[in-house]
Amino acid sequence: MDPFVTLGDAAAVTTRLKLATGICLIAQRDPIQTAKQIATLDQISNGRFLFGIGAGWNADEMANHGTVFETRYKVMRENVEAMRSIWTDSKPEYHGEFVNFDPMMT
Repeated sequence: MDPFVTLGDAAAVTTRLKLATGICLIAQRDPIQTAKQIATLDQISNGRFLFGIGAGWNADEMANHGTVFETRYKVMRENVEAMRSIWTDSKPEYHGEFVNFDPMMT
């Protein structure tokens, strides 16, 4: 199951329960969409969301998602930096080796 969908459901029916992903393999996810999903979940849960991240270990799975195993830590770093920009800047943009987007409205 998708963690963000199920955690959104849990947020809707609880008021004190902390909600967390455990380990989200962000090197295998689109940083723009992931940032929006996390921001939405954090808002509907009134700040109860805890975001656990990791780089992953399964090279075959990463290849299926378009991530090169040897660069997964660099991709993870850029995804985090890009997501932070989306969460904090009024017109975020990011230009890295793996993640690249011009100023946008979020």
